Amino acid sequence: VVFDEAIGEALHLTSSDDTLIVVTADHSHVFTMGGYSLRGNPILGINLNSYSNLSQANVTYTSLLYGNGPGGPLPGSVRKTNLTNIITEGRSYIQESAVHLDSESHGGEDVAIYASGPMSYLFDG
Repeated sequence: VVFDEAIGEALHLTSSDDTLIVVTADHSHVFTMGGYSLRGNPILGINLNSYSNLSQANVTYTSLLYGNGPGGPLPGSVRKTNLTNIITEGRSYIQESAVHLDSESHGGEDVAIYASGPMSYLFDG
């Protein structure tokens, strides 16, 4: 939200006739939206799709998952927490991840680039 507001302010304070604005990122993160969540399901909420709301380990999972980070199982353990009674949209909830690390790592895929103003057509990809 703050990033969006900053871009809006930059557009407001400048003229697209003489100012090139380029917006991108230097990396992504290793998160995914998986598990056949139903349209409209909260991104931080539990997957409510009756077809796939239980994993093979018979536990619920959220729509948003990380590949690694502090929400993963500790070495030598397997996550078996049922999230049904946990507030996954709360500020103190740590999103699930497949591999436990002290912090989540950067991803390796391409990042988007957006440009507006003179010569913006040169930015593509």
